[in-house]
Amino acid sequence: MLKKNFRNKGGISLNQETHFSKRTLPEVLTRLFLFSIGVSIIAAGGSLFILSNTGSDPFNVFMQGVARILHISNGISCMGINAVYLVVIFIFARNYIRIGTIASIFICGPMIDLVSSLLSPYLSGQEALWIRIPVMLAGTIVLSFGLAMVMSADAGVAPNDLASIIISDKTHIAFRWVRIAVDSTLVLLGFLLGGVVGIGTIAGAVLTGPTAQFFSPFHLKLTRRVIQSALRLLKKGELTNENI
Repeated sequence: MLKKNFRNKGGISLNQETHFSKRTLPEVLTRLFLFSIGVSIIAAGGSLFILSNTGSDPFNVFMQGVARILHISNGISCMGINAVYLVVIFIFARNYIRIGTIASIFICGPMIDLVSSLLSPYLSGQEALWIRIPVMLAGTIVLSFGLAMVMSADAGVAPNDLASIIISDKTHIAFRWVRIAVDSTLVLLGFLLGGVVGIGTIAGAVLTGPTAQFFSPFHLKLTRRVIQSALRLLKKGELTNENI
């Protein structure tokens, strides 16, 4: 069991002392459902970042660079990079892996490609800056909304985010410094591989955390309500079966 409280982007508290064994199956499935929606929303936000062609957050810059150098889609690039992360984590720190860590690989990549294919006929990345900047800002809000939802669901962390957590734990270096180092490395590598770095990269770094923190209380309440509703429905179903 992990016993570390830390704060991710913008001060969102991630409690890793999670007693999964004490959760009922309906609660686990409900949390995974909310987690999956959150990851899908994050992917949609990332797609808006990329389509704005103004630069994006560090991981997406690296993902875009890998996609361009290998001539593959951004979604496949996302899946491949996270799969590599997962293999390394499995070898060196497998106790950190949760069900959401694995599920995110198969959700985020396809969603990035799906949203991009739906919006690319309308957003080529060559539009005037006054059009692309609002798209980028919309991407920031959407991504942050999804991030807060994922954190509140507490079903795991995507492999690329989990890597920074593990490095911080193993080296005893404060998470924020590890995250800055990892993000800086991803931006540099992504830029060298052909990823787009620009005003969107700066906006993502500055705005994502605070915006996600703003949405966090809403998602914490939503998660509790959804779980309580699911458990109540299950209990009613059991009572009905007993009466029959």
